[in-house]
Amino acid sequence: MSTLESALLAKADAALEQADLLLKAGHPDGAADRCYYAMFHAASALLASKGLQYTSHRAVLSAVGKELVQPGLLAPEASPGDS
Repeated sequence: MSTLESALLAKADAALEQADLLLKAGHPDGAADRCYYAMFHAASALLASKGLQYTSHRAVLSAVGKELVQPGLLAPEASPGDS
């Protein structure tokens, strides 16, 4: 695993921890926001493992569909709808 992939997965883990704290504190909207970022960072790490890097959220979401769902690496349910 590359340093970039490790850093992105660490960000995903941190976002999940933050989501848990926010949910327990009664802030479901904040928790949902942190869950989005956890998924975003995890997806970015998975794409980085294929040698792909993107600078925008839209590009990452699109790449999940194109690079991971369409080839069958992820289930269609994982697609953000841009595949």
